[in-house]
Amino acid sequence: MWDVAETRARDRTTLLCHDMLVNTIFTTAPIDSFVRVEDVTNPARRLPTISDVTCDITSPCGALPVIQSATSWSDPVQRLHADPPLDVIAIDNLPSMLPVESSIAFSVALSPLLAQLAEFGPMLPVSSVMTAPAPAAHSIDRVRSAGKRGFSDTTVAPG
Repeated sequence: MWDVAETRARDRTTLLCHDMLVNTIFTTAPIDSFVRVEDVTNPARRLPTISDVTCDITSPCGALPVIQSATSWSDPVQRLHADPPLDVIAIDNLPSMLPVESSIAFSVALSPLLAQLAEFGPMLPVSSVMTAPAPAAHSIDRVRSAGKRGFSDTTVAPG
């Protein structure tokens, strides 16, 4: 896990060897990109998955210029590159739609996938596991249906 100090002094080679990048950084000034366009096609890149929670796609301060469009609840994963694979999750309303509920639902849905990384290895593309129903699929369904009727009476419980 990287924090402010590690982000300032990041080693791009090491970053591109991680199994997953979850971007939650908030910045009000442009910074050096975490993943550059040339990194996507680099055959030495091992990083197979980016989850861009911040989703600053149109911002000049965005740390991931390789992401050109947001994904959606109905189509949450976008393939940026085939070989080596690079998948992106960039749902632009995830942190703001239901802050507590979306965090719980996202964490519940992500946890089994993280466990699968340990079992299947880092090169398992997210798109191959997102098609199978996750144990927390009902939580995600509750969030989706809440979006259709409004959020004032909605609570999403894990599990």
